[in-house]
Amino acid sequence: MAQTLDEATRAATSIRDELNRRKTHPEVLRYCSLEVLKLDNFHACLKAVKSVFDRLRKISGEQGDGAVLVDATLSLGKSHHPKLAINSLNTQTERDEQSGFANLVKGLSSLYRNPTAHDPRFTRVIIKNELLGVLTLVSMIHRRLDIAVHEA
Repeated sequence: MAQTLDEATRAATSIRDELNRRKTHPEVLRYCSLEVLKLDNFHACLKAVKSVFDRLRKISGEQGDGAVLVDATLSLGKSHHPKLAINSLNTQTERDEQSGFANLVKGLSSLYRNPTAHDPRFTRVIIKNELLGVLTLVSMIHRRLDIAVHEA
């Protein structure tokens, strides 16, 4: 943890530069830039993950949260036609990819959003490399949502 303002500035600049190098999706940065600059990795992860669920609600018109929202928007369900499809779903591979994507989003919620919403910050340390990994994963999810086809 940074001890001086100069150390904190260098650390925040380093993270910001790495996020730019990784071409982090703008939606990720929109939700957690302030926390990244403050070196608040705990809340940066929480807000980045929340961005996925907020975006799912906005582009699908669905309400809800967590696994319920993912099931309503991304899961194949009995109809085999999700509300938001990340591919054409024409082959078994594409349907498996859709299911994997839905499971990934559910897992992200279980791994990062739920614990950070319920656990105190001091009991859950998120180091820089973990933060970068989470923000990169959330960025990839947003890129997939960019190309998702909305089924009526």
